[in-house]
Amino acid sequence: TAGAGTAQVEFTAISPGMAELHVVEKSQNGCASEEATATVTVLPVGSSLLFYPITPCRLFDSRDPDGETLGNPVPGGGTTGITIDGACGIPETALALAANVTVTQPVAPGFVVVYSTDGTKPGTSTVHFGAGRTRASFTLLTLARSTPRGFLISNESAGSTHVILDVTGYFQ
Repeated sequence: TAGAGTAQVEFTAISPGMAELHVVEKSQNGCASEEATATVTVLPVGSSLLFYPITPCRLFDSRDPDGETLGNPVPGGGTTGITIDGACGIPETALALAANVTVTQPVAPGFVVVYSTDGTKPGTSTVHFGAGRTRASFTLLTLARSTPRGFLISNESAGSTHVILDVTGYFQ
């Protein structure tokens, strides 16, 4: 598309299974942004993932005295691991989860980042929160390919907070 208030998108095939995406946005007054470029993987036909809903299941709750944190909150600036092997009926063939991540009883404002144990911590947050505020966010989480399969919860706050992770389905 073109014209004021629109975005121009161009796809260029660079190799089998790879495409380059070029985007330029135009404001209402006609000013154009710098061109942004990204390389994306294009999956072959029939290789998409299927979603399997499950009865909502609490995979992790840091308030649980019998859980992985023994009822202790995730410390400020700290990271806590979650192992999912066999939990909530999630099969070993699952590649990602649909989940609600909830933060409750935070001591200070901040955000948490949830990511797979064999991944790199992304530069984006999963849930932002204020001190004393319970906040939740729906997210899709890529599962670790190596064992034990699980997630890391990084608390990017000066204070501790409890974290809850409820799964609503998986992709395979």
